[in-house]
Amino acid sequence: MRGLAVYLLTLIALTACTEKKPAHLPKNPFQQFNYVETQSVSILKNDPETGDRWDVRLRPAPGATEGDGTPLWEFTDTSVPWIDRLVDRSFLFHLLDTLSTLQVASEPQSGPPTAFGLSPPFFAIQWKTSSHPEQAELRLGQTNRSPEGRFALIKDENGHDQIVVIQGAVLQMLAQLQNLQQLRRQVLFTWDIDAIDGVRWKSGSVERRSDGWITPGKKGHRPIAVHQTEDWLQFLCHLRINHFIDDTSENSQLLTAIRSAPDHLITFEGRRKNKFEFRVKIQNGKLYGWVSTRPRAIFQLYLDTLKHILPPR
Repeated sequence: MRGLAVYLLTLIALTACTEKKPAHLPKNPFQQFNYVETQSVSILKNDPETGDRWDVRLRPAPGATEGDGTPLWEFTDTSVPWIDRLVDRSFLFHLLDTLSTLQVASEPQSGPPTAFGLSPPFFAIQWKTSSHPEQAELRLGQTNRSPEGRFALIKDENGHDQIVVIQGAVLQMLAQLQNLQQLRRQVLFTWDIDAIDGVRWKSGSVERRSDGWITPGKKGHRPIAVHQTEDWLQFLCHLRINHFIDDTSENSQLLTAIRSAPDHLITFEGRRKNKFEFRVKIQNGKLYGWVSTRPRAIFQLYLDTLKHILPPR
């Protein structure tokens, strides 16, 4: 019995010595990436199942900022046939932010990129930053090729291409890009409430003070309910576009109408001594809006928002 016990102990020891050690997984090459330094982005999509194929370049729009001075982003491609070319900067930066949390879930794979759905890729993202002017890139393979995640092509520490399986929130963010329209800025205003110090319309005005909002008048300033004013402004600052008017002729006709005879005209004054206009017009049973921060285009709004255009009395 003693000999059998020694034999079993020896066998266990040998088994432990020959067990495969955990694989050393490659590092996330984007772990130190700071998305706020991004200067330009290119995104390619190639979905053979839906036929959704596009390749666009994005950058800060020259001279165009939000109310607080933050640069607005735009599509730079002349192949994109849109009058308004603003990008949903919040979505774009959220997508870029998830690159730093990407997880590599496999050792480098052997084989040509075509074997992993990477040539052509399903998605490809390229970007440059102020601190790293050389172009970085992530390519994602076609779906359902790996049960653990998605095959991707990234650079190793020596700058060589390697094919790995990745996981992380970046996959969920890219899954939301069902089409190119979803990269457009869907919110009409380019300012948020914190950038607004005053609002004026035909029958009244409000101004921000350190202790709340007031209605100026000949007999002095009248304080008004803070929550009512801020609820109204929050509503306006989050107005969503129902439909982009991308037809040049239709856009031009509607612009002429809303500039010459708007149903409502509201002027917003900013903390940085800047201002912008918001014009609204109903035509043929549809509600249209125009803002001077996006001057070339007019947008169709949801009709039921009309009752909230002016502040509550």
